[in-house]
Parts: sequence; C-alpha cells; structure tokens
Amino acid sequence: KIADFDTIEISNLNRIQAGLMDIGLNKSHVAARRVWELDPFVKLDIWDAGINENTLEDFVLGKEKLDIFIDEMDNIKLKILARRICKKNKIPVLMATDNGDGVILDIERFDLEPNRKIFHGIIEKNLDEIKMDKMERGEWIKMATQIINPAYMTERLQKSLLLIGKSLGGPAQLGSAALTAGGAISFIVRQIVNRQSILSGKYSISFDEKLISGYNNKDSKNQRKIATREFIRKIFYEKN
Repeated sequence: KIADFDTIEISNLNRIQAGLMDIGLNKSHVAARRVWELDPFVKLDIWDAGINENTLEDFVLGKEKLDIFIDEMDNIKLKILARRICKKNKIPVLMATDNGDGVILDIERFDLEPNRKIFHGIIEKNLDEIKMDKMERGEWIKMATQIINPAYMTERLQKSLLLIGKSLGGPAQLGSAALTAGGAISFIVRQIVNRQSILSGKYSISFDEKLISGYNNKDSKNQRKIATREFIRKIFYEKN
C-alpha cells in the first residue's frame, strides 16, 4: 500500500526517482509506476488522497493487514496514531530520518514487543496530553527534535533546525541521504519478512563517521557534545 496526497515539484527531483515530465503528478502514482516498471505483476493499493486520522486504521488493517508500516510522514499526530494502531495489532514500524548525508533509523518491533513504548519512550510528555491540533511551529520543532534525539543529529542538521522559520523553510534533504534511507529500509524489511534477527532501536548510518579522518578522536567527540548541549539549550530553553 502506498499513500501520498502530494504532487511532484522541481525541488523533489534531487531525491525522488522522477523526471521533469512527472512534475505535477501525484507522488503515489509516480512511485507505483516505478514499482510496476520493475515488476508489472506487483499488486498495489494506491491511496492518492493520502491518509488522515479517520482513514489511517483502514489503511493499516483494511483489505489486507499490513505486515510492516513504514512511516515517512511529517504529521506528528499521525505518527503517534499510527504507532498506537500498529502496537495494538502487533505490526512493526520503521522510520528513516535524513541526517545530513546520513540517516537515523528507528525500528519498533511491536510484533515482538507489544508492550514496547512508542518512540522508544523518549517523548517526556504523556502522549494523551499533547494538544497536537493546536501545536505551534516552535512546539512541533521541539517534539520532532525529541523524537529524532539530538545526540544522533549531525552538527549541520542542528544548525539547520535552528534556522527553520528564519532563513530556512526546512532542513536540507539530500539525494544521497534519500538513497541511503531507501536501501536501509529495504534491508530491514527483507530481514523482518525472512524472520532474521532485527532488534528494536535507534540506529545511525553515518558516512562522516566512517570516512572523515579524525571524526572519532577525543577532541571531535567533545566538540560534538558541546555543540549538542548548546543546540538543546537553544531549542528547549531559549524563547523564540
């Protein structure tokens, strides 16, 4: 099942397998066409109006129940509702978040751990108390930051988040990160459906760590810790 209400724009072409002739077309249609070009016999259920809180449960459980839910949504309310449905019905949830050139992976194996806390339990507030319909931009950024976890973020991503609503409309989304995320999610899906060992948790795929000289030396680690503490202070404690 593929759900997306949005249409292809020029700014998407650096990371979505689409071309100029696809601009203006629904993203779920473009994705489905790409799948059928690879395998014309695949059965797809296309939700080109997207999903909302009234249709989410039908998307997950209707017709054929999902084996795995892959979350690439911006809407935090839907993220929470989706996990509640998947947790109740023992469906694993996967999420990949761009992190500069790298990726942060979240794996929630509700199929193996039905009592596992949503988002690994890292959101401090009681999820029932969050007024998501009235959430202002600053509150959204704070909650999104908690979900991602600043300790996993690159310094450049931290700096970008502080500029959203000021000089940036949103954090940069790079083609290299999108391809890495797609490859990683595909690997995890394959492992789960083939009953291989994949544990719940938050994981980082970092080209910086593997390829940049001195990335893991003591001074570099301390510098990143200091930058993260400063980022947390600005996000959570400074008034905008």
